[in-house]
Amino acid sequence: MTSQWAVEQETNLEGETFGKLNPSKVTLDNLLHRYCREVTVSKRGKETELRRLRRLIKDHVSCLTIDKLTSQSLADFRDHRLKDGERACYYDLVLIKHCLKIATHEWGLMLSSNPVDFIKMPPISKPRQRRLNKGEYERLEQASHLTLNPHIWPIVVFTIETGMRRSEILGLTWENINLEKQLAYLQLTKNGSSREVPLSKKAIQVLSNQSLRQDTPTPFPVNANAFRLAWERLRKRADLCDLRFHDLRHEAISRFFELGPRWQ
Repeated sequence: MTSQWAVEQETNLEGETFGKLNPSKVTLDNLLHRYCREVTVSKRGKETELRRLRRLIKDHVSCLTIDKLTSQSLADFRDHRLKDGERACYYDLVLIKHCLKIATHEWGLMLSSNPVDFIKMPPISKPRQRRLNKGEYERLEQASHLTLNPHIWPIVVFTIETGMRRSEILGLTWENINLEKQLAYLQLTKNGSSREVPLSKKAIQVLSNQSLRQDTPTPFPVNANAFRLAWERLRKRADLCDLRFHDLRHEAISRFFELGPRWQ
């Protein structure tokens, strides 16, 4: 075994491959797992990306060694992934492309070109502009009475009143809220900068009610996964399965513009 290992290392040295990743001996699965550990974990949206990567790792394309990860195999992956939607397919291919780029530039993967560059990317549809239709707010409120988690409906109302993102609301702490000035301070947003969010009377009422319910560092003590599951149950009970939580932010922003310049 030692003699065989020595021969392999000598061969690698002669071929200038010592300490590098051989495309015929590493799979996309191997690279994606490392990408999860070393790249995704440092991103603010890591939970969402990790869920996407876990799904991608289970796909047959991840079993291929990198030398078999051709433009043809990726085109086949694209075509069957499109059945789940253009955006889902597009973001999976973006992840594969970036993973291969990092592996080539930083991990020693011997790859002369990125195969994702040679396939046609699926078109990205325009972002949804879904708003609440007449009576849908009331249907959500009524359905919330059957929800066991007491924080879900307050979060829904708070979202519509502030336009804040789900991650911003779940990460909000009492120390970053000033009820007297009617402001919430977000230290780090999706755009990479801080901002102050004005609080309406209704938003302040929500926070006041939350402060009476529990003594916690955050007004909405719910983790991302628990909230996601509770939201799914809420919209099903309200028979609004086409409504996404992010649509509530569109509703809020649209309302701000309708209220006039003081909210813009």
